[in-house]
Amino acid sequence: ADESTGTMGKRLEKISVENTEENRRFYRDILFSSDSSIANSIGGVIFFHETLYQKSDSGKLFPSSSSRRRGVVVGIKVDKRT
Repeated sequence: ADESTGTMGKRLEKISVENTEENRRFYRDILFSSDSSIANSIGGVIFFHETLYQKSDSGKLFPSSSSRRRGVVVGIKVDKRT
């Protein structure tokens, strides 16, 4: 979920999928809606800025829907340029 638009584009390109916001959102929805036992292996997820404002297929924002509900801590990486 921490992939930038460019990095996500490379992943999608490998499977012949266009790098659009909707396709990135769909990819993330698949990750976050997987089996609830994912929390047994993943304790936290770092979101890319875009992900904070995207909604799952059920219409809920990703941070408040699938991840936290499963006990996975949500964070965001902030780049501080000095």
